[in-house]
Amino acid sequence: MTWYAFQGLNGGNAIDLAGIQEKDATAQGFHGYATESQAEANPNSVNVITRISADLLISDYKVALAGQGQPGGKNASNPVAFAAAADAAGVNNAAKYAANTIPGVAQIGDFFSALGQANTWIRVGEAVLGLILLAVGISKLTNAVPIATKVASYVR
Repeated sequence: MTWYAFQGLNGGNAIDLAGIQEKDATAQGFHGYATESQAEANPNSVNVITRISADLLISDYKVALAGQGQPGGKNASNPVAFAAAADAAGVNNAAKYAANTIPGVAQIGDFFSALGQANTWIRVGEAVLGLILLAVGISKLTNAVPIATKVASYVR
């Protein structure tokens, strides 16, 4: 059993993983510790990609705790009893629980709502114009980009 903590997730609390969960967390590059206090003192940093994995590990751990399916729990070696205990504990559907905790769903909605805002398109236009100016400047100096060189010939 190994303790893992994730920066900014699970209220700063570490989770105790074992078996395939522990192997999965380690394979994904997360560092585990022998004690809960060590893990909480040195949480793993997460980014956009690894946060999904960390959230899934945390939600799976919470479901296992509710059904006492974690190592040392009364249903650790009995998956049928674990499922029944998890259901009785109020976790009716582990998949639904995980889906509600997966990060990024709100950000996807924010992304699409930002597409309808004028400021987004102004920034996109500024970025494209900046890239064009950069290409024209480089071609003026090096004659390396044929299309930009042609555009630069009109700039003289």
